[in-house]
Amino acid sequence: MTTKQIPWARFGFESVLIISSILIALAVDSWREHRIERDDERQALASLLNEFEQNKVELDRALNTLTVSQSGASQLMALAGKTLTDLDKEIIDQSLTELFSYYTFDPSSGALDSLLSAGQLDLILNMELRSRLAGWSGLIRDYKEEEREVDYVVYRELIQYLRPIAPFPNVEDISPGVFGEQWQDAFADVEFLNLLGQASFSIESTVFEAGEIAAEIDQIIDLISSELNE
Repeated sequence: MTTKQIPWARFGFESVLIISSILIALAVDSWREHRIERDDERQALASLLNEFEQNKVELDRALNTLTVSQSGASQLMALAGKTLTDLDKEIIDQSLTELFSYYTFDPSSGALDSLLSAGQLDLILNMELRSRLAGWSGLIRDYKEEEREVDYVVYRELIQYLRPIAPFPNVEDISPGVFGEQWQDAFADVEFLNLLGQASFSIESTVFEAGEIAAEIDQIIDLISSELNE
């Protein structure tokens, strides 16, 4: 066969078909892989949304009780150096109960932990959302340190001061009138007033941090919702 007899046009056409078929197959595989990844992302986002919505409810609960506790500490501090009346003693009973009645915030993290432990955080395409999710554990760690400080001041130092006045094994044993006249001496005692001040400051700081966490949760929920609605 001479050069002129070689069907170059047919060979060229067949080559184009082969190359096109390969490119189409690769494109289909890429599309399919991308679709699977996006399905995985949406499943992850749905789990995260549920988790952070639950955390919002739990944080609101903790924040509400912390605010009440802060109010109780403030009312107690307002009695410093005052000659107490029967009404003041009722305020003390109520305020002390409020002071000890705060809840801790223990957020759920199963969905986020699963993503992080599997190294799949990059499934989340939204860079801002990914960044906020990556920083979430650090925010919670800082917040839990604030909570531990409150627990130490209230349930270790303050309780130790109160026991000699009116021993009670559990916070639930506090009842109206249990401390009697001895409160007058307590509210003239610098040590007791310092402990109240520390408790008030620690609770106030924790309330502030809780507000920051609440704002972060709202941001994360908004970002997740936007991604799921696209």
